[in-house]
Amino acid sequence: VTARWWERAACAGMDTEIFFSIRRKTEAQRVCASCPVRGECLRAAMRVESQAYRHGVWGGMSAYARERLYAATRRKAAA
Repeated sequence: VTARWWERAACAGMDTEIFFSIRRKTEAQRVCASCPVRGECLRAAMRVESQAYRHGVWGGMSAYARERLYAATRRKAAA
């Protein structure tokens, strides 16, 4: 049985509050920097987020950074 990606995450078992606190964004990004499943986390966020509800740090990226990634993806798809 393969473990679910989030069970292998660097943040597994941590208080998730740091990932949704603007003041602790840098701390959250430090945790993500060494995470073995960072890509899976980012892909999961991009699958489930809506433009109206985008916040926190996922896959090492802030909501603002993910918005720029969404925009670049939309531009690429439109081309």
